Amino acid sequence: MMLLAGDIGATTTRLAIVSPDGGPRKFVAEQEFRSADYEGLQPIVEAFLGKSGDRPTAACFDVAGPVIAGRAHLTNLPWDLEEAALCRDMGLDRITLLNDLEAIAHAVPFLRPEESVAINEGRAVDQTSIAVLAPGTGLGEAFLVWTGDRYVTCASEGGHADFAPTNEVQAGLWRFLTERFRHAAHERVCAGSGVPNVYDYVRSRDPASENAAFRAVLERAQDRTPDIIAAVLHDPDRNPLEGLHETVVFDMVEDPAWARELLQRKGVEVITGNRLRRVADDGGCSMLLDYQLELHPIAFRAARDFVARYHHHCSAPVTWRFGKAIRNGSVMIGVVMARNPVAPALNGRGIVEVNRLCIRRDVPRALAWNAASMLYGWAAREAALRGWSKIITYTRSDEAGTSLVASGWEREAVTRGRGWHSKRRRRSNTNAFIDKVRWSKQLRPRRQAKPGDCHDVAAVGPVDPVLDPLFRASPGSRDRLFM
Repeated sequence: MMLLAGDIGATTTRLAIVSPDGGPRKFVAEQEFRSADYEGLQPIVEAFLGKSGDRPTAACFDVAGPVIAGRAHLTNLPWDLEEAALCRDMGLDRITLLNDLEAIAHAVPFLRPEESVAINEGRAVDQTSIAVLAPGTGLGEAFLVWTGDRYVTCASEGGHADFAPTNEVQAGLWRFLTERFRHAAHERVCAGSGVPNVYDYVRSRDPASENAAFRAVLERAQDRTPDIIAAVLHDPDRNPLEGLHETVVFDMVEDPAWARELLQRKGVEVITGNRLRRVADDGGCSMLLDYQLELHPIAFRAARDFVARYHHHCSAPVTWRFGKAIRNGSVMIGVVMARNPVAPALNGRGIVEVNRLCIRRDVPRALAWNAASMLYGWAAREAALRGWSKIITYTRSDEAGTSLVASGWEREAVTRGRGWHSKRRRRSNTNAFIDKVRWSKQLRPRRQAKPGDCHDVAAVGPVDPVLDPLFRASPGSRDRLFM
C-alpha cells in the first residue's frame, strides 16, 4: 500500500508518494507544481500520477486554510476541497484533509536533531507547549499542547489576528490596510501577500518614489512580491521603499530564521561575503543587516588611530603587547589593546592588562551587540597562549561591566581615582579623577612567558618614533621597556 501525500499551498503544491518500506523520509516520487496554473487539485494529482506511474490507495493533503467537517476553502487560492468528492473523483479508498500548519505540528515531536536549526540558543524545557509559525504567501500558525503522555496538535488562524502597530509609520500602515480591506490582519503585513500592500502604502506617502521603469515592471507581473523584494535588495535606483520597506523590517525582526533564509536565497551573503547573524529594526522604516561578528588582525598604528578617533574618554596608548579588531561585515566596530600593567606594583607577576577596549558609538548599537564580550574573551585566550597567568582591566565605577561578566571576568577591587603625576614621574592629568573597578580573569597559560616576548610589536614595526632608537640600541633594551 502506498500513500499520496500533498502540501497544498497558495503558491506551490508539492506531491509525493510514500511507501511503508521507505518510510516518511524517503519518497518513492515527488514533484512541485505552481498552484495558480491549475483550476483545482485533481488536475495536479492526475499530472503527477501520470508521470510517476504509481497507484496509491489513500491520500493525505494539508491545505493553507481551515478544515471543517472534511471540507476546506483555501485562504489565498480559489479552490474548494471536500474529502468525499476528492475520494470519489480520484478513485482512492480514503482521503484526509488537514490544515497545513497542523500537519507541520504533527511532525515537530518526531524531528531528528539534524533536521532542525537553532535560531537563538536557549535551554529547551520538555513537555511544554510548542508554537509553529510559517510565513509564506500567508502567515500560518499552529501549536502543540502536552496532555500528560503525548502532544496534541491544534490548528490556528492566528495570521488573521489584528496587526498591532508599534510606531507612527506602522500606525499609518494600519489605517491604510483598514481602509483597503476593512480588517488589518497580521497576514496583510507579515507574509508574501502583504509585501505589495506595504509597497502601495509607502508609495502613497511619496508617489514620486516610484520610477516609470519599475512601475512598468510591476504592471506586467502576475505576482508583484518577487519584483519588489528583488528591487529592495539589489537595485537601489529602483528601490521605492525608503531603504527596505516596513513589511520586510517587521517580518524579519519577528522571525529571524525566515529573514536569513530570504536574504540567503537572494544572494546577500554571496554579494557581501559575510554571514548574516540577524536582522534588526532601526526604529524607523528600514532594517539593519547584522552580520556575524569576526575578529581580525590589526596593526598597532591602526589600533592607535581607531582609539584616538572613537574612544570617548581615553587617549591612545603608546605601546602594546597584542591586540585585535572586530568587524560587523565590512565595518570595523571595535578594537582591544593589551600591554603590561600600568600600575608598577603589578609588573613582573605574570599579569597583562587590557588598557584599551574601544567600541564605536557612531554605529547602531544592534550591530555592536556582543562585540565587547568577544574582544574581552579573545584577549584572555590570547594572554593564556602567550604564557600569562592573569589578565586585568579597569572600568569606571559608573559602568556596569556587563560585557566582562559575560566573558567570564570577575570584579576584583575598587581603586581610588587619582592622577599619575608625581615628583619622580611628572605627568599631565587630562582626565577627571574617578574611582575605577579592577576586573580580572585567572588564566591557564599554555607556556611560560619569557622576557622579550613581544612578537606583535616587532611584526608591525616600531611602537613609537621616540622609542625606535631605543629598540635599535641593544637587544636587552626591548626587555627593559616591556617587562
